[in-house]
Amino acid sequence: MSVVQDLLKSPPKDLLNELNQIRERERLLAQERELIERVFEILLENDESASDLLNDPEFALVPIGPLRSQILRVMKANPERKTWIAKRMHEELSAIGSKVTVDNVRTTMRRMAANKELLQPDPAMKLRFALPPKQRAKRGG
Repeated sequence: MSVVQDLLKSPPKDLLNELNQIRERERLLAQERELIERVFEILLENDESASDLLNDPEFALVPIGPLRSQILRVMKANPERKTWIAKRMHEELSAIGSKVTVDNVRTTMRRMAANKELLQPDPAMKLRFALPPKQRAKRGG
């Protein structure tokens, strides 16, 4: 018998109780994830080995740390993409679970370009950004 058929045979009260239990587990899991993320961010500030982990290709796309470093890690993990626009970067960050707005991404990428962390290869296309050549060569770290 299918899961749906089993559920259809359940009393409505049991379904609501199960739904409430699932929501509670999700809430607790979200709290645990948030706590671990915050502790890891503290470690990022105080422990170089934690920062080094984010340069490891296995962990490069973990949505943690400053937005600047998340953007750089996404760009390094996708060396085939030569230029990025903020909307595409936002889509990539959202896909890995980062909770930022496209405006945050756009503003951060513009600031990174102003600080020479990113390039704007075509002056006429101020919305396109790329890694500097020395950064591109460091795939995954």
